[in-house]
Amino acid sequence: MNELLNNLEQLHTTELGIERIKRNLSLETDDVIEWCKNKISSEAAVITRNGKNWYVNVEKCVITVNAYSYTIITAHKEKKSALSPTETKQTAKRMQESGNVLCDDIRFLTERALWETENLMKCIPDELWTKRYDGIPMWKFLYHTLYSMDRWYINPYDETYQNPPFHMDTLADLNVIPKDECLSREQMERYFGQIRNKIQNYVSLLSDRELSEKPENCDMSRFRLILGQFRHWHRHMGVIYGFIIEDDGKWPYVLNMRGKYPDDPMPNYY
Repeated sequence: MNELLNNLEQLHTTELGIERIKRNLSLETDDVIEWCKNKISSEAAVITRNGKNWYVNVEKCVITVNAYSYTIITAHKEKKSALSPTETKQTAKRMQESGNVLCDDIRFLTERALWETENLMKCIPDELWTKRYDGIPMWKFLYHTLYSMDRWYINPYDETYQNPPFHMDTLADLNVIPKDECLSREQMERYFGQIRNKIQNYVSLLSDRELSEKPENCDMSRFRLILGQFRHWHRHMGVIYGFIIEDDGKWPYVLNMRGKYPDDPMPNYY
């Protein structure tokens, strides 16, 4: 039996994926995942795999599923064509592979930035974790960076967003000098892990068309939010880099555009 059919119970998607599929196919069902399962398992389904994705052609629609995570990425109606069924499927696959150039670049750069963030955290020596720079401790510069990633990369006006359990009103505010409060390295690493998973799941399903759209209750496009967060994210990483270089004498490693991921475990330095 096909590997995808063997793992139908693992199928899942995000709220964004559900909205996209319902819109693309004009579905009225509230259970999009079950709808996809039924279509994929039907006798009329033609299932092919190309690279990292499964493509299911069934009843004049195409369902795309990630072959590793079993995430339903999208589904759309087949475009009318004078091509043969085989040629139509090949064309659909080419469209899936080449139709999200901007999002592919976003995924590429986001993954590298997330690696650099984790490495930078691990490069901060214990003796610098609570050291103050103009009254602000090192850990607060880091938390300001992470909290902004968490709030602004996807949708700063998400009504379902919940602050981390240790958050306080001014904890991420660099204009407020803290008293004796302090976040531990373990708290920060757990929080970063949650943010990384959240952002990776989001960009894995994002399409170029959706970049120009605005998230719910937000007056900015998804593309502007992502670009703005890259600007803020790397600016504050640079501040932390400078503190480490000045006080520890070591240069944390950065990947740049073409740099190789190190084989050695973190922390990595030049």
